[in-house]
Amino acid sequence: MNTDISQQPLTGLCEIVPGDWLSAEAQLLIQELDQYLAMQYWDYEPDLYGVNAAELADPRSGFWLAYWEAQAVGCVAVRPLSETTAELKRLYVQPAFRQRGLGQQLLQTAEAAAIAWGYTHLCLETGEAQPASMRLYSRAGFRAVPCFGKYIDPESRCYEKPLCL
Repeated sequence: MNTDISQQPLTGLCEIVPGDWLSAEAQLLIQELDQYLAMQYWDYEPDLYGVNAAELADPRSGFWLAYWEAQAVGCVAVRPLSETTAELKRLYVQPAFRQRGLGQQLLQTAEAAAIAWGYTHLCLETGEAQPASMRLYSRAGFRAVPCFGKYIDPESRCYEKPLCL
């Protein structure tokens, strides 16, 4: 059996399911994401850019884990910003699983949930040091918008997408 996962296609092997934000596997992924972002941005503050369990307790919010052969390898969250706008948070795929469509699948899962919850817009913040993320969002129909709220920062890049209900 070939154990080099970077050479194996993910088709048919991935499953995206609702996850428990407080689970050990979810927190491990969030910790990896925070470490990655801290390397990219000298002033990165997880409490400013993250999300917490209380925000995800809202009935119009959610958190999903992506599994590859029973291993959690990615995650994404959605939380409400207003009655009509949800925010995409914590989209992360472990490096060995990138460039194989998993980020797009996580994004589509979050978008479908936002539509089901009645949101008309989905917004997000990423940073200039993450060009692959910006390409993913642009390909998925997000457009750059002025940064909002706590994300007004020279390194931040904000995006929004109208949702079809």
